[in-house]
Amino acid sequence: MKKDVICLEVEKAVQYHFKVTNKVKPSPWTGLLFTLTELAEAAEEVLKKLGPWNRNNPERHGEYDNMKLAEELGDVIMMALISGYVIDVDPLRALLEKMERKNLAHKLKARGES
Repeated sequence: MKKDVICLEVEKAVQYHFKVTNKVKPSPWTGLLFTLTELAEAAEEVLKKLGPWNRNNPERHGEYDNMKLAEELGDVIMMALISGYVIDVDPLRALLEKMERKNLAHKLKARGES
């Protein structure tokens, strides 16, 4: 699988983050679990936007913050990527290739060529 510039830059940035912060790279399995925790944090922000809700400990939840949601979604992406990188899988490249295949299939189907 050939890596393009975007994939290489993203992988380089993620790998650099783990190096600079001295964080231990997770196994693919714990990386996926960390991905879920980040997804839960992003979901928490979405709930704030959709609220108001009658919540336990409402003082801990604060107000919706668009930047916080963006950062949490970024954390989801980073943890999903590192889960692949530690086993030599490039999820970003795979995503781009899958989208390309699906787009081609959709075009062929629309033209009656599938």
